[in-house]
Amino acid sequence: MWVASDFALSYRIAVDFISKKKESLTQSASTESETKSLLELYLSCEELDIKDITGMAVDMLLGGIDTVRSY
Repeated sequence: MWVASDFALSYRIAVDFISKKKESLTQSASTESETKSLLELYLSCEELDIKDITGMAVDMLLGGIDTVRSY
């Protein structure tokens, strides 16, 4: 069963990962022919704000945990 602390931890992990990815994207110039990760595509999409991206990252983290956890 999930508790608030599990969600808070997942949220902090997602925010940290997104921040690091944003920093690395601003430091390195990527070419158009280079394959982008899903997070890179989200960050490059002007229609999405950081709350949307963070929410999707948390959903992916929690979804991954739910699919591999045994009860």
